[in-house]
Amino acid sequence: EKTDIVSLPAVFGFRVPSYDRVEGLSVVWGPHLSLIGDRLQLDPTATYRSDLGAFDASTPLDLRLGDDWSIAGSAGRTTPTNDGWIESSLVNSVAVLFVGHDYRNYWRADRIQGSLVRSVDSEAGQLALSAGALTERDWSVHAGGPWSLTGYGSRNGITRPNPTIEHGRLSSVIGRAAATYSLGAAKLDAAVFVEHPFDAPRDERFTQTTVDASLDLPTVASQRVILRTHDVLTAGDTAPPQRFGYLGGANTLPTFDVLSLGGDHLVYIRAAYVIPIRAIKIKLIGSPTISIHDALGAAGVGRLPRFEQNIGGRLDFSLFWVSYDVDPRSHRDAVSVGLN
Repeated sequence: EKTDIVSLPAVFGFRVPSYDRVEGLSVVWGPHLSLIGDRLQLDPTATYRSDLGAFDASTPLDLRLGDDWSIAGSAGRTTPTNDGWIESSLVNSVAVLFVGHDYRNYWRADRIQGSLVRSVDSEAGQLALSAGALTERDWSVHAGGPWSLTGYGSRNGITRPNPTIEHGRLSSVIGRAAATYSLGAAKLDAAVFVEHPFDAPRDERFTQTTVDASLDLPTVASQRVILRTHDVLTAGDTAPPQRFGYLGGANTLPTFDVLSLGGDHLVYIRAAYVIPIRAIKIKLIGSPTISIHDALGAAGVGRLPRFEQNIGGRLDFSLFWVSYDVDPRSHRDAVSVGLN
């Protein structure tokens, strides 16, 4: 079956928009291109960022070299963040719009990157290994201009300042390993990303490893245990702030201010025991799920400080969740509400 060379994905080429405390509304449009007998896939886009008043162009690409080998890369002007693991873009956008809470820090960059990718498939799952390089020109960006329904008077709200980064060129060799495996009802998703710069704004020399992993284990009936970790480990010099990770706020450590703990060393571990309540069905929002969770986290510059802990319970429905957490050391508590 022949594939069109040019197509307009999503809604006439418009992708899902986003909203944050730096850019305001980001509207993305672009065609999808299939070239060289569909082996080369391009997604050139133009993004209008309302609060910056800027149009950004970028072009991701994927070139298949064979059944198991490919080249993946991208080039363009962008607003990167290291905190996308905390919330999806859609959920984060809703939080910014309605309560002014943005669970991401940002900077601006002109970035080019490319990697050679080897994929290995099996009956149990998939393993992808890649190695390549990236170079970016970075600069800081202010925050707090976009409109929000609430959150102007809160230190966690829309006017929360954006961290200043080191301006200049950062170029690195990079590597990544990502695996998705299933064994019966048990599921593992894991990714390890390694970066070693050879050019940095202040000539820093470091190696940074970022780990993301989740393990879903069935127990009795439809109950299960879910383990999740996000870790940033840095060897050598202190990394520039555009390579810091952060904790604090809903979905990490709710009793702490939003992204108030940060640095080039970060460890976050969350364990949850999940119990679906199938006997209860509520119109429009479905059956509830109850979970008991324990979260441990620490983040600092140059080293890991003492670990902080939040324990609590969460009630999930199909569209939203409500969570109560307490810090056993300080006895601070927090009630959080979010979208699923």
